[in-house]
Amino acid sequence: MQFQDIPGQNEVKARLIKNINSGRIAHAQLFSGSEGIGVLSLVRACIQYLMCQNRGELDSCGTCPACNKNSKAIHPDVHFSYPVVTKESGKKVVSSDFADAWRGFLKEYPFGDLRTWHTCMNAEKKTGAIHVSEGAAMQKFISLKPFESKYRVLVVWQADKMNADAANKLLKSLEEPPEKTFFFLISHAPESLLDTIFSRTQEVRIKPPSVEDLGSLAASMNLDDYLLKQVFLERDRNLGQALSALGSGEMLTDEWEAVFIQWMRNCYTVKVPDLVDWSEKYGGQSRDWLKGFFAHCSKIVRDALMLQYQAASAVPLPLKRDGFTLDKFAQFIHEGNAREIYQVFEDAIFHIERNGNAKIILMDVSAKFTKLLKAKRA
Repeated sequence: MQFQDIPGQNEVKARLIKNINSGRIAHAQLFSGSEGIGVLSLVRACIQYLMCQNRGELDSCGTCPACNKNSKAIHPDVHFSYPVVTKESGKKVVSSDFADAWRGFLKEYPFGDLRTWHTCMNAEKKTGAIHVSEGAAMQKFISLKPFESKYRVLVVWQADKMNADAANKLLKSLEEPPEKTFFFLISHAPESLLDTIFSRTQEVRIKPPSVEDLGSLAASMNLDDYLLKQVFLERDRNLGQALSALGSGEMLTDEWEAVFIQWMRNCYTVKVPDLVDWSEKYGGQSRDWLKGFFAHCSKIVRDALMLQYQAASAVPLPLKRDGFTLDKFAQFIHEGNAREIYQVFEDAIFHIERNGNAKIILMDVSAKFTKLLKAKRA
């Protein structure tokens, strides 16, 4: 992962590069920011730059042995700690037990969130956490000397998911840090961390990409890649699972499109009785059907956003049926509501997977859409 792979964040990138080149990088840093904006990717780019054997003024070389290993998350002097789930009752687990799934997650979802990670490690309905056994693994890692690099780096992703015992083990290491060892903590809820840990780190706040950043990325077609990595690969997985479970893909997508069009018309005109009837009717569908429906809705919105940013080449077959055309719908999808729309779909799928009441979920999503479709541009 290189800095150039991450949209925006130019101020933060410049500060990190300056600190590394001047040798003034803090031994313990807390990277905070909302999910889906690439905080973990930014940390990985920082580590790769720190360890690069031929670093440039603005980025790592991307080709040296250290860069190659960091890009694949296999560098022996970098340890990742992250939430995991227990597979067997009473059995201790550590992050390295899920190393293959973790590397797959980093490769496929560089902007992925905790829910996506849960899917990648087949967590089912369990909630991941960083346990005391992982705290011991952290201590063991930092007690060793570097194998290949000048430094050792411990990355704790979703640091607020540490239980009390794991947090206390990390705290001891922060209080007496070994030489040439760096701690990079990542949290989307830093207020949940122990005060003693928070006070021993230098916070680096990451803001969402600006509208200008997204606009410039759209012009170079990188916006498409950004959105795909952030949201739509996970939606495609849900879509693929639903199609596989339910049968004929062509018939299903045709049905989903018809349902989506009628739904959007009811949301735009705010026909509450029709929305209630719609929620009652489709709330009786299976979980796979509903997950596939929301995944397909997300794809339609993605296509609309591409048209909005004059990236029509990314939409080979725009939706057009029953008097509905994607180019007209695209007028209502923009930087002022796109992120919220994606979150609505993601939350709906999350709650459906966990056996939430489908009729209530559909009505809640509908109520939100009546407002989102009329949201003003940022």
